[in-house]
Amino acid sequence: MTSADGPSAGADDPRINWLLTLAREQLGIPVAFLGRFEGPDREIRALSSAVPLPVSAGFREPREDSHCQRVVDATMPNVVADVAATP
Repeated sequence: MTSADGPSAGADDPRINWLLTLAREQLGIPVAFLGRFEGPDREIRALSSAVPLPVSAGFREPREDSHCQRVVDATMPNVVADVAATP
């Protein structure tokens, strides 16, 4: 996978998947993912999960109400152990 600026990481890059799994296991959290903002959307580029999820790599949604936007806005911490308990 490449972009105009060179190689880009995504779901098909085993190094990214390995790093996400390592981060998830070391932090003791069930889900870790690599996302990006593109215009008004947030896209999940790669995902490591120990639980079934209704989304996968490539999933897009409006960024305005996402947890990711809250992290960028510094109204939510970078690591969230229990998203269900976070407003």
